[in-house]
Amino acid sequence: MALALRPGYRALLQAFGTTVAFGMLLQPAIAEEQVQKIQVTGSAIKRIASEGALPVQSISAAEIKKTGATNVAELIQNLPAMQGFSNAASNVGAGSVGYSSASVHNLGDSRTLVLLNGKRLATYAGQTFIGGSSGVNLNTIPIAAVERVEVLTDGASAIYGTDAVAGVVNFILKSNYQGLDASVSYNAPEAGGAEEKRISVSGGFGDLEQDRFNVF
Repeated sequence: MALALRPGYRALLQAFGTTVAFGMLLQPAIAEEQVQKIQVTGSAIKRIASEGALPVQSISAAEIKKTGATNVAELIQNLPAMQGFSNAASNVGAGSVGYSSASVHNLGDSRTLVLLNGKRLATYAGQTFIGGSSGVNLNTIPIAAVERVEVLTDGASAIYGTDAVAGVVNFILKSNYQGLDASVSYNAPEAGGAEEKRISVSGGFGDLEQDRFNVF
């Protein structure tokens, strides 16, 4: 049975049918899209004026190589913000047995917090400093395993406690390293004595994204 329609209704039905057909054509294309991994590197969350960003100095693995530092203590103690630290050369033969520390703005190693992957490290047990100060021996951290270093050059006692009054040094280790790396260094003063020989070998295999593991 034929149905007679006015020209206006006929045009409306034709437009509606075209819209439905167009929507049906688009729907499979939208359904085939896959959401990729999203990594947030910043935010626009409002904060009060007293919660301003803290000054953090970040040193990448490439920048560490450019410095020519052969150990973690040499790298950290050459930063401009470091004053009043203890170095191994001045402690050789003393009660602290070659202890090297970090000290921000000359406030002492007991007021500079040293972290490893964001977690606290045990203080050096061999030191016998006057006044009962305590700190982390930087010589226990291999520089070949460091991915980057983050140095907070402002007080963070409200976040970490009284041992972070001067600042915080956070060592981030490599977590997804593949390959093999070796380095050899030799230092000898012109006047003789105090020769230093160092060798470092590091390697890793396994991808965290594909293999779900990494051995370094």
